[in-house]
Amino acid sequence: CSSLTSVTIPDSVTSIGDGAFYGCSSLTSITIPNSVTSIGDSAFNGCYNLAYNEYDNCYYLGNDENPYLVLIKARDTSVTSCTINENTKIILDDAFYYCTSLTSITIPDSVTSIGSYAFWGCDSLAIYCEAQSKPSGWDSYWNVSNCPVVWGHAHSYQNGSCVCGKTEE
Repeated sequence: CSSLTSVTIPDSVTSIGDGAFYGCSSLTSITIPNSVTSIGDSAFNGCYNLAYNEYDNCYYLGNDENPYLVLIKARDTSVTSCTINENTKIILDDAFYYCTSLTSITIPDSVTSIGSYAFWGCDSLAIYCEAQSKPSGWDSYWNVSNCPVVWGHAHSYQNGSCVCGKTEE
């Protein structure tokens, strides 16, 4: 698929398989509908020209209604903080791979799928999850580095951003 430049996935699609767009080096845009609930490993590897949406320290893909549907990866491995958008449903495999300076992250309740090795090598990371327990759509190797996890962590949102660690006075 080296000449494929643009893809619009139809609303009837719920899953994108492993390596679906692997090596599509000319792909510059992809529209992923809200109906997609899971994306396989390495689905976008080798898509070097893909235009991402940016939010805080991460790159996302999505659609006009929700540009932050899928968290693809951290901007770079030197990020020290990251706020995941409250509308994110999917965090891809290796999303925070070797982000060794990342110390804390809150995963919103909207996240129903996390790929394998999402936090691999994040040895200083504490993970705060709004979910009460691990959702069934999270890969069994999502936290293979065994970062400490706090379940049922409550946060509030203002204008799409998590208001973390702030207290009302």
